[in-house]
Amino acid sequence: MIPHFLWAKACLFSLAVQLAVIGTLAAQENQTAKGGVTTHDIPGIVASAELMQEIDEKLGRVQDFLKRQNLGGVLLTRVNNYSWMTAGLGDNHIVITSEVGAVSLLILRDGRKFAIASHAEMPRVMAEDLAGQGYEPREFLWFEERTAPDRRLGIIREIAQGKELGTDVPL
Repeated sequence: MIPHFLWAKACLFSLAVQLAVIGTLAAQENQTAKGGVTTHDIPGIVASAELMQEIDEKLGRVQDFLKRQNLGGVLLTRVNNYSWMTAGLGDNHIVITSEVGAVSLLILRDGRKFAIASHAEMPRVMAEDLAGQGYEPREFLWFEERTAPDRRLGIIREIAQGKELGTDVPL
């Protein structure tokens, strides 16, 4: 019972932080419209350029990892890894208690990046989570992940073209 309580408390804290940021951004927009405050004047606000710089640095780390491990790419599906890779901009979970998200990021050693998800999730993900990050969408019908052969896994194999991949979830 305690872990569930702590999870709920952490979710509420996260929501409170998001609401505070939204309130600060709204106040900032009002001030900016009046010719006043900018994002650099408000402590704790991260500019989008800084987030993109963080994402680029993380992509570099992933590329170094792929070279050291002699892998063709890595598939990130866990909620925490997806969030890390998108600098906190992305959220791929559907079921709040699951560690595995509905969207996978496939990052290849040659620099190409793919988002793999069902057709129900892809429009939101590309518009919100991955906008401007250079991911190529690859989607499947929601029920094809549960069929034989698994279409999601087939897409991953098509992209990998026989190269060995790392993954954060068993496939």
